[in-house]
Amino acid sequence: MAVKLKTSMGEMYFNLPMISRVHLSPDHSLITVHFIRGTPFTVPVETKEDRARAAEFLLQFTAENSGFLASGKELLNLRAALWVTIPDGGPILIRTDDNRTHSLPDQNPDHIRRTMVGDAVET
Repeated sequence: MAVKLKTSMGEMYFNLPMISRVHLSPDHSLITVHFIRGTPFTVPVETKEDRARAAEFLLQFTAENSGFLASGKELLNLRAALWVTIPDGGPILIRTDDNRTHSLPDQNPDHIRRTMVGDAVET
């Protein structure tokens, strides 16, 4: 599956399983796509038209069975995570390939399981 980003220069397509995470800068001026074992790709979001295109791009990651989960200003590909820990108590932890650990204190463990492997999950 691929996701499409339209820019003023044309269209770009990204192979969804190869994306580790997508980050929106704090001031919303840049989108950075981090690839599994790859170089990050940054796209500026400067105009009203750019922001509309960026919103369309980010919306694609919320599709059913995409494997992505929103965490603040990031979209994390749970299926590309090095590991995910779902403890009985405490926050859920996700380790990405850039050696960062993301803490998700308010996420439903069943939602995390479904996002990782799809709808067919035994609990």
